[in-house]
Parts: sequence; structure tokens; C-alpha cells
Amino acid sequence: MLTSWRQECLLTIPPPQNPIQWGFISELAPLSEPVAPLMPPTLRHIYPDDVKPLIHSHWSNFPPVNPMWHYMLAGIHVFLGLLSFFGNGIVMYLFLSKKSLRSPANMFVVNLSFSDFMMMASQFPVFFMNCFSGGYWSLGAFACEVYGFLGSVFGMTSVMDR
Repeated sequence: MLTSWRQECLLTIPPPQNPIQWGFISELAPLSEPVAPLMPPTLRHIYPDDVKPLIHSHWSNFPPVNPMWHYMLAGIHVFLGLLSFFGNGIVMYLFLSKKSLRSPANMFVVNLSFSDFMMMASQFPVFFMNCFSGGYWSLGAFACEVYGFLGSVFGMTSVMDR
């Protein structure tokens, strides 16, 4: 009789000594009634109830990420936020304080710098706070819509200005 590679492996590998390795605890349940393995919570389990209708059902298939990634993203965004604050602030200060730099072409640069600065000012604090709150949105559904609206307005302003 021909057997598949998987069946041969299952026949040659002895069962583990620890029943937890099978995904269920056989001492607590009879062998005739298998117990489903404990599933980790999904992303939908960690969000408040007023935000759950805004989350697509696709995201209920994934477990939450390791908190280390949230802290790492917060550190990266602190660096980028400070760089954006000082970089765009210096550009706006220089172009608006020197009369020789106030040409129509340079006003596009000032407008781009302003929209990037406002993007940072509206998105950075909320994102930073979100990183340290465990990755879930804690401000409610209305604030989520305002956050998305401001991000899209300043993002489209930056894109259309280039």
C-alpha cells in the first residue's frame, strides 16, 4: 500500500509526552470529546464597542501584534515628528520672513511646508498616544472620522501642491 509522505511521518514520529503540545489537554477531557485549542483574541476583541462597526470583518482573522512594535513605532514617529516640526517650521520662517524669497513660485514651497506641518500637527499627537494605549483607538468613533478627515485633507493638499 502506498502512503503519502505525511502519513509516513505521522507513523514514524512518536506522540509527544506533554498533551499540551497537541493543542488540548487530554487529562481534563475524555479522548472521545476533543477540545478545540484556545484561540488568541483577534483585533476586534481589543477595540471599544462604538468603534467595532467601523472595522472591516477581515481584521477579525488576525491576532493583535506584539506591543514592542507599538513602542518602536512611537520612537520612530517621535523622531519624524520632531524632524517635521523643525524642518517645516524653518522653511516657513525663512520664506515668510525674507522679502527676497517671497516669489509666486516659492509660495508653493511655503504651502507645501504648511500642509506638511499641519499633517504632522493633526496626526502625530493622536498616533503617538495610540501607540502607548495598546494600539486600539481610544478616542471614539467621531474622533476617528475627524482624524481621517484631517489626514485626507492635508494629504491631498500636499499631493496637489507638488
